[in-house]
Amino acid sequence: VADAPENVEAVELLRRALTDSKAQSTNATLESLQQAVFANQANTVLVDLLAGVQVRMGKTDDAVKTLKSSIQNNSSDKNSVANLQVSLGDIYIQANRPAEAITAYEDSLKTFGITNSPLTTEEEREFATKVFEKMIQAYKTSGKVNEARATIERARLVLGNSELFSDKQLVSL
Repeated sequence: VADAPENVEAVELLRRALTDSKAQSTNATLESLQQAVFANQANTVLVDLLAGVQVRMGKTDDAVKTLKSSIQNNSSDKNSVANLQVSLGDIYIQANRPAEAITAYEDSLKTFGITNSPLTTEEEREFATKVFEKMIQAYKTSGKVNEARATIERARLVLGNSELFSDKQLVSL
């Protein structure tokens, strides 16, 4: 994975191995991932894996620092940075910090270039749908129904009226 982060199969195998690992091997894995990330800070796949291990070990603040550092160091690759911002938002959700999660999700939309105007590519549509869904869920779980509704309407504006996403989310709300 360190040598070929685009190798989806290798990344998935490593992710499964980390998920299934015992506590004793997790410390060794953490150290190895930290070294790999230090050696190749542009490898956002490794950064994301490292943050995931840190969260599983109860080191949420370390995971946040890892992601924020990588976001700053990789500012030229907007897609990778946007995905790291989504991962940061997910960590905040797990830590029951919904306001910070929403900020991270908003940052990811801005980084990806998604504003309040209609989208033009399928890649933008997929990313926006994923992030809007996370934002709506964060608002719902924190009891902010009006903010969730506003986000649904924003998604309708961005995704278009023909997209059923907003209707489904409104029914779910």
